[in-house]
Amino acid sequence: MGKKSAARIDYDLRFPHPYSFEMDELVPVSKYWLGGYVSPEACALDYANLGATHRCCNLWRGNKTVEEVMAIARGERKKVRKPSGPHNTSRDWSNPKGE
Repeated sequence: MGKKSAARIDYDLRFPHPYSFEMDELVPVSKYWLGGYVSPEACALDYANLGATHRCCNLWRGNKTVEEVMAIARGERKKVRKPSGPHNTSRDWSNPKGE
């Protein structure tokens, strides 16, 4: 997904080698609404949202979307708009002990 995504993945390389295999979310869970998901959980649990990548590419990409990565590759900058209003979260952080 990152700059070297055209390079083949050597599945014999093991963590923490920078070119070892990792799974990556095509739509970052932190931006689940951009993929049309109703929750972060739905995004994280969708196997169709996964792709193979190199560890170094995954680290470089962070939570950028595929569109943001392509814009950077073209020399552009693209801002992602956050959803307006309340949205679902994975936890109620106002009550950290879950009581």
